[in-house]
Amino acid sequence: MQIIIDRATCAIRIVFEEAAPPAEQAALDERAAVAEAEATVAGLRELLQYQAAISADARAAAEAQAQAQALVENLPPAPSYEEREVRVHSTVPFSVAQKMRAVLAAEPLFLDYETTGLRRGVQAREVGGGYTTTASAKYHQVIEAAVMDAKGRLVFHSRVNPQRGIPARISETNGLDPTSVAAAPTWGEVAPLLKQILQGRTVVAHNAAFDALFTPPEWGIEWVCTKALADEAFGRYDWFEAQHDRRKSGRLADRLWQCGLKPGPAHTAAGDCESVLRLARYLAGLKQQS
Repeated sequence: MQIIIDRATCAIRIVFEEAAPPAEQAALDERAAVAEAEATVAGLRELLQYQAAISADARAAAEAQAQAQALVENLPPAPSYEEREVRVHSTVPFSVAQKMRAVLAAEPLFLDYETTGLRRGVQAREVGGGYTTTASAKYHQVIEAAVMDAKGRLVFHSRVNPQRGIPARISETNGLDPTSVAAAPTWGEVAPLLKQILQGRTVVAHNAAFDALFTPPEWGIEWVCTKALADEAFGRYDWFEAQHDRRKSGRLADRLWQCGLKPGPAHTAAGDCESVLRLARYLAGLKQQS
């Protein structure tokens, strides 16, 4: 039966439809049930596929996270500030590293002088059991001396009374003036102590030829120059280029900067010994000491 509203006549008509035969109706119901079941199965299949995709993504994410965690756990500890400042230069030739390692294996001493100037007229010598001081304005003198061993321990340190004036430009550089060294021992008093420490030893210095001028040759020191070895490793550049490009300078402070090394206290004998030791270990390809 079907109810129809006729809007034109405002009448209601009731139409009786003949019901489908029972067998045909059963077949229709069966097909509808099958279609509904198939739709349900299809929906379940899509749901299972979606869940499987989510699970696969979750497993992949978990595996990636596990791999990342393993990488993090296997990484070396984060370097300290000091270690970050140290890096072995890739251009240090094997020959230079080999030479410096041999020197360090001999347990050398590291020497540095602060002086009244950069030039000396005559070499220091022992005279009659004492030591020449050449206490005149003509010759430059030692005003501070320091010795350090290969483990970074300060073996000797003393200021020295030069028995002559100290130029103002030198005082501005190293902070030592006549007043600060007036009560210090003279070279004649300091030299015998240094002789006991340095005689017959391997001694490392930056620009060793300069330090050798202030050291009596009778002490039989075997000098090793880090400036010469650094020049061999990184190349020598003339004075003019160095004035305009710090990367091309052979000065101790600039070599440390080029190698990423932290210097010791600048323009002090003990600080320069520490700097030379760090440069020597760098040239040898060794880790810096804490």
